[in-house]
Amino acid sequence: MVRRAEAYMTMREAFQAGAAAIPPNAELFAELLAVKYEVKNGGRTYIERKDNVRDRLGHSPDLADVCAMAFGGAAETCSIGGYVGNLGF
Repeated sequence: MVRRAEAYMTMREAFQAGAAAIPPNAELFAELLAVKYEVKNGGRTYIERKDNVRDRLGHSPDLADVCAMAFGGAAETCSIGGYVGNLGF
């Protein structure tokens, strides 16, 4: 799966599981709702091209992309500036 699609699907799954939340922001909500996806034969997920979303919204869906990329697409642990410690996995 392409990293952008992977990030969006990971974000979607986290929202559905109640494991993630976003701040109340009308622009972010509009961008997240504007991004369309399709699951094709073989289970491959395709996210709509950013250009198409931009044309529909009138601006780039940067907030939605940042939100999706924060999930990283896969279960990851990262640390900025130091040792994280034992996280239990």
